[in-house]
Amino acid sequence: MLSEEEKIEVCRKYAVEKVITINQDDFIVLRLMFHFALIVNPTRDGYEHRYCYKDLDVIRKALREYQSNGVLKYWHKDHCKGLSVACGNLLFAPGSYCVAGNEVGSVDWTV
Repeated sequence: MLSEEEKIEVCRKYAVEKVITINQDDFIVLRLMFHFALIVNPTRDGYEHRYCYKDLDVIRKALREYQSNGVLKYWHKDHCKGLSVACGNLLFAPGSYCVAGNEVGSVDWTV
C-alpha cells in the first residue's frame, strides 16, 4: 500500500486525481482512447498488474465485488498475462484468433 506521499507522486505521474485503496491494494483508473485501464498497485516505476475494461460502470462493479471477495472480474484484457475475453466468456491466449474453438478456457462473466 502506498504512503500518502507516494500516492501524490503516482497521481502526478499518471495524471489521475486519486488513488483508490481496497483490501490493501491501490488502484488507479486511466482513460485510454477507446476503453479504460485499471492499474493495480501503481508505483513511480510501473505497476503490479493492468486490466482493460469497456467503461467506468464495469470498473465500479468490479471494484465493489473486489472489496467483498478479493477477485477482479469483468475485464476484457489482462495485459500482464496477455489474455483476452471475447465471444461472450471465452478466454484467448496472446496472438490467437478470437473465435470459438481457439479458446484456452473461460471466465465466469460475459464481456
